Amino acid sequence: MTDSELDDLLQPPATPTGGGLNQRVWRRTAGVLRRRVWRRRILVAGAIAASFVGGLALSFRPATLHTSESTVIVKETLKPSTGETFVSLTDLEQQAELADTGERARLYFLAGQRYGAERGDWSAALRCYKQALDAAPQAAEQIDPKTDDWLLMALKIERQKE
Repeated sequence: MTDSELDDLLQPPATPTGGGLNQRVWRRTAGVLRRRVWRRRILVAGAIAASFVGGLALSFRPATLHTSESTVIVKETLKPSTGETFVSLTDLEQQAELADTGERARLYFLAGQRYGAERGDWSAALRCYKQALDAAPQAAEQIDPKTDDWLLMALKIERQKE
């Protein structure tokens, strides 16, 4: 092979249509890509708008109160007995600390019920229930679904397993 033949082989091939094919392919590809980008943008904007409208619909929904039998029972058990008045929860815990064993358990149970029902503070309710069961271990033997909430029942079951 001669040098001129090798030079011809090393040159890039000439396009048969003079570059027009490249332009047509590029235009069609660019059009497809532009449509895909716009379609994706429209879908994302639609999803954002739908979630916004859903949030608005939920915020304007009227609040409904659901009272079940269990909440009524809890409220009845939280009523003070004759001569008692409701005191703050911290005062109730302090009274329980100073009371004798039987009264201590009752006051701690009451404080635990109030923490759960009034404040939804289940960690404080857990603390009070543990102290009540420590003061009266025989109370763990009796589970009463009418007066015990879910946390107290779970604690009593755990104590029974021990």
